[in-house]
Amino acid sequence: MSTIPFVEAAATTFARALVTAALPEVIGNLEGVPYGARARANESVLRARIAVLEEEQHALLRGVAGPGEKDFREVSVQLRALQNIADSLEEILGGASAS
Repeated sequence: MSTIPFVEAAATTFARALVTAALPEVIGNLEGVPYGARARANESVLRARIAVLEEEQHALLRGVAGPGEKDFREVSVQLRALQNIADSLEEILGGASAS
């Protein structure tokens, strides 16, 4: 049974997308992985970390932070740093990777 080249290419592209979505922290740091896949993986990790910090910040504002939680200032500093990175990337890429 022969494989149609574009079907094989589509399957490979789909498999890469699945692995990138499932393991962004791993893919983003692997040498040999195409740059675009690494960039998308790293952006995914960045956005996820921003979302976690935003939720922590909101929890602290609502007064529902658990014991051992970071303080509001610490969360705010970390959040701003990651947002600055995201803003810089968006500026450099001209919004090309934003989706």
